[in-house]
Amino acid sequence: MEMDAHTFLHDLWLARVSVAAGYTLLWYDYFLTIGDEIEYIWNSPRTAVKFLYLLHRYGTLFGHTVVGIQETGLVSGSLHFCEGYAIWLGIYLVFSLEVAHNLVFLRAWVLWVGNGYMIRSLVVGYIVVLISVVAGITNSQGSLNVQPIAGICYRRVPGQSYKQYNSL
Repeated sequence: MEMDAHTFLHDLWLARVSVAAGYTLLWYDYFLTIGDEIEYIWNSPRTAVKFLYLLHRYGTLFGHTVVGIQETGLVSGSLHFCEGYAIWLGIYLVFSLEVAHNLVFLRAWVLWVGNGYMIRSLVVGYIVVLISVVAGITNSQGSLNVQPIAGICYRRVPGQSYKQYNSL
């Protein structure tokens, strides 16, 4: 099914507005909580949880800044640029997901330290999610299928992706 120009431009506008609104809320949350972060996180002892928290917090700010700049069309480039951006975006999404999973894992480790069954279940679930995410990202059939259109790197979502999502 081909998309007409009006639908494409509407979707492009909607994506840009969504990115701008989400980015604004991200920074609003940052400024609301920076005082508590300085008091409770920055002045606390160095631990794995503190490291992962700061990595996630500032990695998210950096990553969403890059996404926001590209998705709003402030920086556009060639096909080569868009292919590099698509690869970076896939790596960034896996990185963000894994840091969040590790934070949950460390918290569960503390809460369920005496229950080996719960820890093993969590590890198996973690591995299944990681494998499914990596398999989904690498299932590009040898091509990134990304192209620069209207100042953004555009990648059409294959029709079967919706079928796979709806079957869950």
